[in-house]
Amino acid sequence: TGTLTLTGANNTWSGANGFWTGNGSVRLTSGANLSLSGTGNGNTFAGRTLQIDPGASVSISGRLELDPGTNVINNAGVLTFANASEIGQGYGNTGSLSLVNTGTINKNGTGTLQLGSTYAPVNLSNTGTLNVLQGTFNYVSGTGSSTGGTLSIASGATFQIGGAAITFDPTSIFTQTGTITTSAGTVTFSPEVNLPAISLSGG
Repeated sequence: TGTLTLTGANNTWSGANGFWTGNGSVRLTSGANLSLSGTGNGNTFAGRTLQIDPGASVSISGRLELDPGTNVINNAGVLTFANASEIGQGYGNTGSLSLVNTGTINKNGTGTLQLGSTYAPVNLSNTGTLNVLQGTFNYVSGTGSSTGGTLSIASGATFQIGGAAITFDPTSIFTQTGTITTSAGTVTFSPEVNLPAISLSGG
């Protein structure tokens, strides 16, 4: 129920049946990194906070299961989603996640990131930078906001609203030449938002 502080490199959490429970937190200080690559319910948050300090990094290349409790990721460092990864719920009781980004979030690899699921919303607050470098960043469920944040979508990459609702305020910054698409859910741009060289598609 306390705080576990990681200070070194090459920390990993993998496997098929791993749970973080107890309403405590895991904190990565500058220079530390953590790789999450669980499958099924291998990386399960059940009332946990993951704090990524400036200079620290976390990579998620598998599935993060959300169980009941106050689940939070506070990212002030670098959070990378690699290839086909997922944060959601598919086993047992449902949970939710608050994802607060003041640092950098990267989507790498050609697969699709599924952020949230039908019964497990992810509420995203971005005041930092979100880079969709490859593949698709699919925001499936939750409520998001960008206040002064940057959304950078590389050519050939896609930021998809697949059921969530997100609002970009007038100070939001958009760069590069990728696509924003809505297959479900809503995306709201304040009137003063400038969208240079970005393709919009969907309803």
